[in-house]
Amino acid sequence: MRKKESAASDLIWHDRDALYDLDPRALRLTNGEFLIERIDNVEDVKGSFGDRGLLRISNLRLIWHAVSTPRLNMSIGFNAINGISTSIAKSKIRGQTEALFITATGLLKGNLGVLVITNIRVVWYAALNPQYNVSIPFLQLKSCRIRDSRFGDALVLESSLMSGEYVLGFQIKPEERLEFTCKAVQALLNACHSSPIFGVQYSRQQDVALFQHDEPPIVPMPTTTEEKEPEEKALRVDAFAAYFSGGPVKGGEPRPIVFSEELGMAIEQLKPGFTIADLWEINVE
Repeated sequence: MRKKESAASDLIWHDRDALYDLDPRALRLTNGEFLIERIDNVEDVKGSFGDRGLLRISNLRLIWHAVSTPRLNMSIGFNAINGISTSIAKSKIRGQTEALFITATGLLKGNLGVLVITNIRVVWYAALNPQYNVSIPFLQLKSCRIRDSRFGDALVLESSLMSGEYVLGFQIKPEERLEFTCKAVQALLNACHSSPIFGVQYSRQQDVALFQHDEPPIVPMPTTTEEKEPEEKALRVDAFAAYFSGGPVKGGEPRPIVFSEELGMAIEQLKPGFTIADLWEINVE
């Protein structure tokens, strides 16, 4: 585990690190540091091309920041400088002029990016290519701690066994922000373990509100199955059966003889409801 109390030498980074886009407070002169020279209208022809800036030279480092945007800055310690040379360069402020080139050993060996911490996960994405990113939910995070690496102290996140046991390291400057970030992630990790957020939430308040109106609730009527009665088919008239069942009765009077215009002859009067055509039809089921 890392000690909370750091040695005084660990807090002095100004002479040995080459850092960019620092907090403007980190550009202030530290204890024992004094200003040697100040140069106005200095342009960074590599990173902030066209931005007029201010260059300060102290006994420990070179400090430059853009006048219009102070967050665009750099701090180059003398121990990080490998070489100094001059060359002709094109400047938006002074046109073609002689420029000073400083070769320094920086700490940014990886990809410079943005670290985002939410209540459910830690997200990192590269500043130059946002598609290069990583998302670590707290449900899959095993531990968070500060470990010493070849590039200095780094925030190390280790995922769980089920998620692949990945070990990710993030370098955060200054040291105070690194410790604050580590404590924040550890607190959120403990809160997630004690009360995990699985992302599924359900509330019945909306259902209860439907029955709080003055109108009575609508109760669905029970559905009953009606039994259909078999349809009765209309019986067809069978003249043969009618005449067979209605044969001559003993003691009864025979039907009178009438003239049939269809046959052109005298026939026995037909029974009610029958025609001549019905006598010639045979119904077979």
